[in-house]
Amino acid sequence: AEITSQPDARTVTVDAEGKITSKPDVAVINFAVVSEGQTVQEATKEGNEKMDAIVKTMKTMGIEEKDLMTTQYNLYPRYNNPQIIYRTSDDAEIAKIQAEDNVQKIVGYTLDQNLQVKIRKLEQVEEVLDAGVESGSNQIGQLSFEIDDPSALKQQAREKAFTTAREKAEQMAKAAGVKLGRVVTFSEGGGYYPQPYANYAVTMKAESDGASSAPSIQPGSQEIQLNVSVTYEIE
Repeated sequence: AEITSQPDARTVTVDAEGKITSKPDVAVINFAVVSEGQTVQEATKEGNEKMDAIVKTMKTMGIEEKDLMTTQYNLYPRYNNPQIIYRTSDDAEIAKIQAEDNVQKIVGYTLDQNLQVKIRKLEQVEEVLDAGVESGSNQIGQLSFEIDDPSALKQQAREKAFTTAREKAEQMAKAAGVKLGRVVTFSEGGGYYPQPYANYAVTMKAESDGASSAPSIQPGSQEIQLNVSVTYEIE
């Protein structure tokens, strides 16, 4: 806290925080499909069919279309690895083959798609993960648990922070033998951060190698924190 003693600026500034803990109500997971083919048509046909199957599966599990979002769709060429020619050959045919092998060429295409899925029934998380893999996803992004609409909780944290600031300022004013006046200025900081979970792809590999099964996925709790700084006049 900071107290100013200038005649026209008798103020005290205090900082305080408000914390609210709550359970997440949604989970977010990213299903990826990476497909390859010698032509663009081959790569896109396979990848699109798998992604369409995943979307269809998600909808049959009760996930609404608004909670399904394509976040990535990248198609890029794959090139050969040119062989470095260390010596020339007297045989013209061999020399020609070596020269052709030394040129970088497109040998195929890769399509990388990503579908973000928001799961509102947390008891479905493990079922949705398994269904996504069975439907064709060959890569799964990091799973996170979030509070879908934290605005009400932020307001609670805000009120708690300002109450704490007032109590702290009153205690300081009493100890200093002065009276607390009106609020001159105030500001707010802080934020809300989702809680990540381990990459599920690692879990699937561990199970396929005969390791012990992964523990049940638990969403845990979320903490919303807001910091305030309030300046009061001193009477």
